[in-house]
Amino acid sequence: MTLEKRKEKEQKELTRLRKINQKPQTAKYIKWIFVLVILVHVIDEIASNCAAYVQSSVVNDFFVVGQGMTYENGLAVLASFSGVTLLLQLVAPFYKSLADRFGRKPFLVINTYGMALGLGLCFVSKSFGSYIIGTMITTFFIAHDMQVVYILEVAPSDKRTRFYGITKCIGTLGLALVPLFRGIFMGNDPTKWRMVFFVPVLIAIAIATLCLLTARETKVYLAERISVLERPLEERIAEKEAAKEQKKSANKVGMWATIKLLLRHKDLRWLVLCANLYMFSTMAMTGYYESIMTTNGMATEEVTKALFAFPFMFAALLLLCGFMGDSLGRKKTAVIMGSTSIIAFMLFALGCKNGWGAIPVGLLYGLYLGSYYQVGDYMWIMAAEKAPTENRASSTAAITLLSYVGLFTGLILLTVMLAGGMAITTACLIITMPTLITSMILLMTKVKETKGTDLESVGRE
Repeated sequence: MTLEKRKEKEQKELTRLRKINQKPQTAKYIKWIFVLVILVHVIDEIASNCAAYVQSSVVNDFFVVGQGMTYENGLAVLASFSGVTLLLQLVAPFYKSLADRFGRKPFLVINTYGMALGLGLCFVSKSFGSYIIGTMITTFFIAHDMQVVYILEVAPSDKRTRFYGITKCIGTLGLALVPLFRGIFMGNDPTKWRMVFFVPVLIAIAIATLCLLTARETKVYLAERISVLERPLEERIAEKEAAKEQKKSANKVGMWATIKLLLRHKDLRWLVLCANLYMFSTMAMTGYYESIMTTNGMATEEVTKALFAFPFMFAALLLLCGFMGDSLGRKKTAVIMGSTSIIAFMLFALGCKNGWGAIPVGLLYGLYLGSYYQVGDYMWIMAAEKAPTENRASSTAAITLLSYVGLFTGLILLTVMLAGGMAITTACLIITMPTLITSMILLMTKVKETKGTDLESVGRE
């Protein structure tokens, strides 16, 4: 593209963004945006958990019944393919960083339509191959959490985690739809698991369409992008070339430049390590709770009852953490939730083994998993609050990319344990406890608090 054509293209973009920026954010619009973010949280939570809620049925359908494999070996195969699915996430951070160039709204829309596509393929799957393709697509699009970046840039700085907590809290209650669909379509017949995916497909399409038609770009992104485009193109090109020659890329939006920024920034470097230790335990903590219940003797209907507890427990934790994050700080909130998750997970495993029943097991499941998710959320909020606007989405994406070292290491070890015949409950406890405890200690002692950060000025002091 010639310089003149690029100038013409950027002038058109600048005119368009100025026009959008001139539109007032009325109270009515702000209220609608919060409703919209809640709806996106609903489908994100549903898409994130659908496959896990029918895991034992999938394993039995594709590997055990009529296939001659033990449940643990079939679960090991599923876990290994989950690793292949997660490999796709290596390109996801590069995709997410595009939001720093093209805006938050386009990817809010694309990601939601992508979830609908992946869930739809799971619904129509007749083979394990087609099912895995569906989960791959779903996993790719749920990984970005663009609604989190969106709400953080819309909310007032002194109420940022509160607004985030409220929207996700209400949105998380929508997750109760999955065990509801499981109860309606499956009952006590696990072979009808595909129907659990049907209604979520329709919900995702509807929410994506609402985002496309009614949402606008965030003011924070508009201000940053307009300030870039208002500078002469020649000046920006010269600055970019000079930065290349001097190997200074801290202010350049791009994945490799952002990784260099993370490694130079002391706090972000420690966050990367904490995130790796946290992610090491992710698959064991979040991927096998349904199998832990089933393999310890709980019937399909009993498991469904237990699964109902999670969205309500998680919603309560989200609401609580939203206020804790603004009062106690992000770091203390993450550490408190991490400690809660560790204790609750051990009690959950004990309850499953000793037949405590659907309600106690379900409450412990909701407590440990909800607390665990909050740890990750607040780590990523801290990363977002430590990075400048032009690198914010890229920084959280880069930390995700680097944390895959821990994620894949944990998954490989878990797969080897299952393939060797170890019980899923025992394997998950061995994987999770040491690394999660270490992550919480390092987060508390090595990373500085980010409470009260001004997102528009961070990195420019």
